[in-house]
This record gives sequence, C-alpha cells and structure tokens, in this order.
Amino acid sequence: PAWAEALPLRVLALGKHHDPQGLLAQRYALSPGCALLLRPDQHVCARWPAPTEAAVRAALHAALGHPRAVTLDAEPCH
Repeated sequence: PAWAEALPLRVLALGKHHDPQGLLAQRYALSPGCALLLRPDQHVCARWPAPTEAAVRAALHAALGHPRAVTLDAEPCH
C-alpha cells in the first residue's frame, strides 16, 4: 500500500517466485492479503489479515519500545 512508503519499514510482497514451495507461507500461516511485522531475527511482532496504517504504526511503536499506550488490532491470519 502507498501508506507503507511513509513508514521506516522494508516491505516485501511474497509471491510464488519468492516462495515457490510455500515454505514461508506455511511457516507463518500466511494467506493472501495477510501481513507480518518481523524483527531482523524473524520474531513476529504482529500479524494482520488486512493491515492498516494505524495498526502497523502502533505495532511498530510497540516493537521499538516507545513509552506510550498502544492498541493493536492485530488478528490471526487464516
């Protein structure tokens, strides 16, 4: 999404050419449209069936340890 360009994130859209055997999709239980916020060590900070800018910003603030109240609307991806 266009709003992701304003965030300090690296966005990688996975397709069959990135994950031909479906191993990443299987490991993280991904379905089309699902999104993850991952740390460099592959720790999952948050996941969404359909991410929004507000939800990703909140999760990013929480992952960075920013001292403010955060509400995450993250849900399991099915």
